[in-house]
Amino acid sequence: MEYSEEGWFDQADRFPPRLLAIFFAIFDPLQGPVVACEAPAGSVSYQDGGKGLLIPFENISDYAIPKRELCNKTITVCTNHYQVVGHPISIFGSNYERNTLIFNMCMVFHEEEDSACYIPLVKRLARNLEVLEKQSRYISDTKKRSVIFSVIEEILEDMNNFCECMIQLDDQNSINIKLFPSFPSPPAVKGFHVPILTAQLDLLMDKNWDMTVQKVYPYINGINSVQRIAEIANVDYSSCLKCMEHFLYYGCLIIADIFQFHNIYAMTTNAADLLQDPVFQEECVSYVSFQGTSSKYVTFAKIFRLYCSLRQGLRVKDWMNENREVFRGLDVRRLISFGTIKGLIYRVHKYPYIERKNTKKKLTFEEERLLKMLDGTHHFDELCVNLKKSPKLINEMISKLGDALFIYR
Repeated sequence: MEYSEEGWFDQADRFPPRLLAIFFAIFDPLQGPVVACEAPAGSVSYQDGGKGLLIPFENISDYAIPKRELCNKTITVCTNHYQVVGHPISIFGSNYERNTLIFNMCMVFHEEEDSACYIPLVKRLARNLEVLEKQSRYISDTKKRSVIFSVIEEILEDMNNFCECMIQLDDQNSINIKLFPSFPSPPAVKGFHVPILTAQLDLLMDKNWDMTVQKVYPYINGINSVQRIAEIANVDYSSCLKCMEHFLYYGCLIIADIFQFHNIYAMTTNAADLLQDPVFQEECVSYVSFQGTSSKYVTFAKIFRLYCSLRQGLRVKDWMNENREVFRGLDVRRLISFGTIKGLIYRVHKYPYIERKNTKKKLTFEEERLLKMLDGTHHFDELCVNLKKSPKLINEMISKLGDALFIYR
């Protein structure tokens, strides 16, 4: 039988932590926990006189070969500025001394490294060894165990050089393992967020994809908010949120704000990057131009001038009026979205805060909902989407609820 772990690791984008050592520990009925094999030699034992010692095995033996309660669980222990990741296996059987076989294949990394991408691999490798033992006694039979020991150095070398290894143990058994990338958890997606695709999912999608994904995908156009997508796609709102977070996790989309002409934007310090990268400039001009527009009307100098003219307190519609002649051939929506996506400009949100409530007014259900959100922590996009009302109506409702302050940040 063949044991495999499908996966991939793009070394151009993310480098996995370097695997410093790998060792196989087993519980000996007479000696207790012992290191049966290691690579490099002397990394956890005094085999070479302690010259290459990373961690003395006696310091971690209780975790490498733990009590039964901790077996069949992934364990990470840090000591001496190194971390050891293992998944101890305990197999019960009357054919074993003390009726139990306990072993563990452990990997060693620097303590500051993020070894999360190796955890599924360590777990999978432990389960492979467990199956090999149950089917062919590859661990308890000392002759067969030597085959496992002979591949430890190959695993260490291949994982560091190629992030994968394929090892044939005999005619019927092999160990094939490959690293998965480890991504940070995506930020929470809200109903007022606008998703923008960064990948052509239609080239990858087939009938076996999740039904929610297939339903919402056609409406991700860089204009519709997540809540709007859920409504027009006729899917459950919470399922739509999870779908967007799934896309976000794998880098298939990015999140932007709802574009409206009363929005306010300001320039960031990253805008100088455009001046130093000709390729970036060409990308910018191509993205923000209307199709078929002559290049003489759209130049990078014009675009940069527009970005520089954005400032606190200036609404998009007023900004357009100030630069009416400059906007010829430019798509203002794409100009704003490119700037925010690339970090050249940022959105200045408006957060209302009720300083003094109107205690005489009898509140409707919608007004009560709105009042609860007027604490200075919810911006206008969120209020408009949650209450399904325009900014003008929200402003009118706020004015009736009492004296309000507006925080711009």
